[in-house]
This record gives sequence, structure tokens and C-alpha cells, in this order.
Amino acid sequence: MATIKEVAELAHVSVATVSRVLNGSPSVSPKSTAKVINAIHKLNYAPNLTARNLRRNESRSILVFIPRLSNPYYYSILEGISGTARQLDYSAYICNLEHDPQQEEILLHTIQNRRADGIIFLFCNQDDIWLKKYIGTFPMIFCSEYVESLDAPYVGINNFQAAYDAVQHLIADGHQKIGMITNQNGFISTTQRYQGFCQALNDNNLLFRRDYIVYASTDYSFESGTEAAKKLLTLPDPPTAIFCISDRLALGALSAASELGISIPEQLSVWGFDDLEFVHMFHPHLSTVSQPCYEIGKTAMLHLHQSMTGNASFETHTILPHRLIERESSGVYGGK
Repeated sequence: MATIKEVAELAHVSVATVSRVLNGSPSVSPKSTAKVINAIHKLNYAPNLTARNLRRNESRSILVFIPRLSNPYYYSILEGISGTARQLDYSAYICNLEHDPQQEEILLHTIQNRRADGIIFLFCNQDDIWLKKYIGTFPMIFCSEYVESLDAPYVGINNFQAAYDAVQHLIADGHQKIGMITNQNGFISTTQRYQGFCQALNDNNLLFRRDYIVYASTDYSFESGTEAAKKLLTLPDPPTAIFCISDRLALGALSAASELGISIPEQLSVWGFDDLEFVHMFHPHLSTVSQPCYEIGKTAMLHLHQSMTGNASFETHTILPHRLIERESSGVYGGK
């Protein structure tokens, strides 16, 4: 195995210069940097990162707390986190902690033993106030979800406005009887989407109907979306449009409509939320609220890196833009 001294000899520079290049120092000239990198490739040199990180009291790793990998919503966010982490010379490790009564113990162990240099939370509900004691004591970022009562860094979208805009679009298409498929998972995003839905109805003087609000499973499953939609569509006076808080629930609603012989979008409009990649494989193509998932993950990692290096210069809440994407599953009421 090649040594740093052999790299220096082949590149005709000092060992200190090789070390500065490996550490990303801007003090080395481009010419010398190129010579060192060329020598590293020729010798297939691999620096001892473990030893280097121990000297710095760094792990060069971050933890990402995630509820479940079965939900494809998290894939693009994780890609943004891990891809950016690699560019910054960090490893990202996923920790599934949903419903784990030992999650605080795991977090405390991570902090005390420096198992990671920072943490990104992709989930938390409004009951997780136990996190308050760790805010400000260890670099952490909340991504996609946050605890409203905590003053902690967060990256995501404006879920209230996104839901409001989607329902407003349905109203502009002539729909006055609009149902909603949501759940009761305790996430702030779920609450805010419900509030946006209700506000859009109120601002347009439309009647809020309790029977038009149906709750699916907390894991946003396709099957629960199908069952929830059937409850709405078999009412004596069913809605002409359904707004769902996730794409998986919306695809379930489309399936229910198909089973019941309801034409999309002539008799029913359906909107989802997220714009997951796989929705393009289903027909009719789903109208949805598009979240910039990759950018959310990327921004969260960049902000965490700033916190870890003591250079934080971002707002407490970073809100990225959402987009409404109308496809084949929605249209003007009555097809006019």
C-alpha cells in the first residue's frame, strides 16, 4: 500500500504539501495540486481517514433519522442528503427510529460518543418535545418535518400554502364539493395541509363538510387510500374532487374510482401531493403538488455542514418553493 511519502516523492513536493491537498487547503497552487492528485491516482493511494478524523475529533459522518424506508417519498430527499454529504467528504448513515422507545437513548449515545458530527431528522411529531434539551448543543437539522414548539433549524416547503393552492385550483375548475384524504400521524405537515385545505374552502365561502374528511393509515399506504376514497365516493352526495395529502393515497383514490366505474377526470378530479417519480407509471397521470425533494435534502445537508463547521448563516426556517402540476387526473367540473 502506497504511503503519503511516496506520493510526495512522485509528485516532487513535500509531505506537508500532499497533506494540505488532502485537507482541501486553498494555499496550494493549482499546478502542485494537479501533480499531487495525479500521483495519488497513479499509486492508488488511500489516506487513513480514521486516523485523521480521530486527530480532529471528527467522525466525518452524519446520522439521518428516518421513519420508514417503505415510503418512497424519502428516497429523493436521501439522495440529496447523501450526494451532498459525499461531496463534502462525509458518510451518511440511516437510522430507522419510528416508534422506537429508545430513540432518545440512541441520540444521547451518538452525541456523547461522537458517533456522528451531526444529525438530520426526516421525521418527528408534535409530541417530540424531549428534543428541546439537545437543540443548540449538537448540530442538527429538521428536514420535511419539525416540532412547532421548538426553535430549531428546518428545511422544507410551506405545506399550508401548497395545500391551499391545490384546493384553490380545484375551486377555479368549478368544483364546490371537495373531499380530503388525510391521516392522523402527528406530523406538522399533515396539520398544515389540513389547515390549508380548510382555509381555501373558507375563503371561497364553500361549506366545510365533516363527512368529506376521511382518514387513511399513518403510513400513507395505497390500500388505505383506496378504502378512504370508497368511503367518500359511496356517500349519498359524494364529492366531485378529492385532495390527498400524498401521492400514494391519491393513487389509491384513482383505484377506488376505477373499481366503482367513476370516470377520471370527467366525473371526479383527484390531486396528490409530493410528485413522486413512480406516479408517471400510472394512468391517468396524477395531478399533484410537486416538492423539490432532492433540493430539500441537499439544502439540509449544506446547512448541517455549516452548523458543524461553526459557519451557520441561514434562517431558522428555510422554505423552498412548491409547484402545482396538473395532469390527467383532474379537470374542469362537468368537463366544460
